[in-house]
Amino acid sequence: MSLEICDCSNITLGDIGRPGCKVSWKVLSGMIFMFTKDSDGNRNKIDIADTLDQAYLDAKINHVDPTKRWYLTGQLYTIEGERAESNKFEASNGDLFKLSQGVRNRKAEVLDQGPELMEEYVKFGCPQISFFDIDEVQNLRGSYDGSDLATLYPIRVQKGSVDIIYFEPTADKVEGFSIAFNIDPREKDEYLRTINKSDIAADLLGSESLLGVTATYSNITATTVDLTLSLKYGSFVDPVAMEGLVTTDIFDIVGGTASSIRNETTSTAIPVTAVEISAGVYQLTFAAQTATNIMSCAPLKNGFNFSSVPDVKFAAE
Repeated sequence: MSLEICDCSNITLGDIGRPGCKVSWKVLSGMIFMFTKDSDGNRNKIDIADTLDQAYLDAKINHVDPTKRWYLTGQLYTIEGERAESNKFEASNGDLFKLSQGVRNRKAEVLDQGPELMEEYVKFGCPQISFFDIDEVQNLRGSYDGSDLATLYPIRVQKGSVDIIYFEPTADKVEGFSIAFNIDPREKDEYLRTINKSDIAADLLGSESLLGVTATYSNITATTVDLTLSLKYGSFVDPVAMEGLVTTDIFDIVGGTASSIRNETTSTAIPVTAVEISAGVYQLTFAAQTATNIMSCAPLKNGFNFSSVPDVKFAAE
């Protein structure tokens, strides 16, 4: 655990005058999770020069690279989290020596949701993640490094500390689950900084994170196939349908070509038309392919994560 080290070559006291006006942090209401570092090895962050509007937020939510994506919790409940007192050593004469800073934890509840959403939160326990706080009036809070006044970083979560616990509905409480973790010991409370809601033209609590989509194929011929796209929610035997795609939402995953599927066997993009013949069921029509050739597709639409769909393939018949 961190311990503040005094710089004996530059001992000063802080300038503790109080301004007449300050950003007032309100009751904590939600969080934005993300990978601490992206696939390029850089820490995720907000630059002061960034325009924090809805387009900026939507681009973060829908980023093609999941390590650069923002994962918004929406409204959370019963949010708790205080730093424990520092660990101290007491000498025989009563003198106290600070050994380490106390642990700061965080706990919150997701209400009126079940194991399907909980399963997604459980995935947060493996990678190194960080988060921004959102209060009830949609101020946003992160941390700076103590010197760089142009960059706000998300607050780091202590790796391995994430704990997700499901609770059953009762006569006086709805179904849900709790999220708990410790703040990384490197994070300092005095480095917390807030971006005022007046500097943010986006709905941080009302915007939704991506919904994961699963796929199955049926009625396969040499020129057509039915693609069924579903969300993980709803009945296990009748999940919620992923509706509303059109032909230009269907892509060849390798070339990124719209209105195409992928012939994995010949490594080519095949033009396709897509018609939603029933809720979440899309008939794909394409030029005749050699029997047994392996095919795949990669839909793309804001608000949804189709990353698992290309892993599901079908063979032309």
